[in-house]
Amino acid sequence: GYKSKAGIFIAFAMCALYAATDEVHQIFVQERGAELSDFFIDSCGAVIGITFTLLLKRIIKFLMLKLQKIQFRNRPQIDPN
Repeated sequence: GYKSKAGIFIAFAMCALYAATDEVHQIFVQERGAELSDFFIDSCGAVIGITFTLLLKRIIKFLMLKLQKIQFRNRPQIDPN
């Protein structure tokens, strides 16, 4: 839904902002420099991490539902007599 898309966007925006500030910081470090390519690499890493987390969340949800179905089928039957 809307909230989960906003959360994904916020997570990516925070990672991208951190990558940008890290590159700015490197301007002031001797023998280091800011590289636009580093920013893009860091941002791609954020996308990969967010995607992995979302996939893992779906897999866990699927397995939990499967486990619930198995437990429901194996519950003891109550004899009405």
